[in-house]
Amino acid sequence: MMKLKRVSAAFLAFIMIISMVGCGDTSWAVKIDGFEVRAGIYLYYSLNSYTMALEKLKEEGIDTKNKKEVKKAKVEDIPILDWVQKETTEQLVRFVAIEREFERLELSFDEDKLTEIRQKTNNFIDGFKDMSEKNGIGEQSIRDVIASSYKADAILRKHYGIDGLNSITEQQYKDFYLENNARVKYIQMSLRDGSGELLEGKDKEERIKMAEEYLQRLKDGESIDDLLDEYSEFSSALVSEAAAATATDENGETMATTTTTVTTTEEIETTDVETNIDEESNSETLEDEETTITTPEEDDIDSEETTKPFENEVIIQKVTTPESLDEEESDETTTVNYRPSKKSNEAIFGDSVVGNPFLIQEDDACYIILKLDIKERMTEDDLWSEQIKDSILYTLYYDKYDEMLTEMSDKYEVNKNEAAYKKYNPHKYKIDMG
Repeated sequence: MMKLKRVSAAFLAFIMIISMVGCGDTSWAVKIDGFEVRAGIYLYYSLNSYTMALEKLKEEGIDTKNKKEVKKAKVEDIPILDWVQKETTEQLVRFVAIEREFERLELSFDEDKLTEIRQKTNNFIDGFKDMSEKNGIGEQSIRDVIASSYKADAILRKHYGIDGLNSITEQQYKDFYLENNARVKYIQMSLRDGSGELLEGKDKEERIKMAEEYLQRLKDGESIDDLLDEYSEFSSALVSEAAAATATDENGETMATTTTTVTTTEEIETTDVETNIDEESNSETLEDEETTITTPEEDDIDSEETTKPFENEVIIQKVTTPESLDEEESDETTTVNYRPSKKSNEAIFGDSVVGNPFLIQEDDACYIILKLDIKERMTEDDLWSEQIKDSILYTLYYDKYDEMLTEMSDKYEVNKNEAAYKKYNPHKYKIDMG
């Protein structure tokens, strides 16, 4: 389910100036657009916000078990109690916007969906029963919060799903997928030796020449699957030789160098459909590099055509986010993981032609790439699945959906129950931060 997003800065300013209603009844915490939010729902979101605040403080090195330190701490330059109440109110406004829109669209859940909501509620209670009870959050409140995430999804689908209110067609989904995904087979030929050290001089030239020869053989009609098997044997042999050359006996003495010939390919798991995979191309040894090979057992050979029709294929996603190159940024900076490498990804979605293999050279590897016709696999039981369609829905339209709910929220009047806000003090929550 989707994550809650923060509302606009203008709306935050609005929240800060709204009137606060004094009331002795603390069974409700806030009224938003006339919707009375029960205390249990408020507690759920308040507890969630307080946990977020503590996590932020931990990242800053503050001991969150020291209550005195926590109480005087600031989160994003805001006193922690104010920050938690602000964050909680934002989440509650979002909760009400979803309730209002779900009702306006006259949406409902079928029995299967209701059963799923009940099951998730039970699972949550089983996992967090002690914490929920200690902090006064009842089962109905938990069910309402979980149901809200399902309602949010239903609203998104109603507006932007195929044939939804915004007249989105399946062809629009499909065009987006075809533009941003490619079907390929490739050989990653490392420019490292068996110990993982970068090749230099003549050794590097010979490995590049080997890659060029593989490319030519592929163009001359040899199977890329056979070439993958051949290269796997070659790389395995290099690793074995390097290991043997550095082996030591029981006294720690280096043993005599031996040559090991490997005649079987190493089995490496193949994933037919891949998205957003982090790959470390700078592996320490050739043993770690990806050649995307699966060696079938002999008993499975007869059924190979039906059980693995797309052997050695991968689905590559187009990378559109620029990679962070600022060396002064912290180690926590998020960087882009290109698949299978930066130049390769750009070439695959650049001028490459289906059926015409090509070679890309990076600093640590050469990539022999064969692009295939992805349209051949656009069937419901293969690439064009409901899971893929859902992914496109969220990728293309979640931001628009989020803006729509924010615009609705901006118009709401928010009246806080001051007595409830004082009673449910986050510093009194029972939380185990580990």
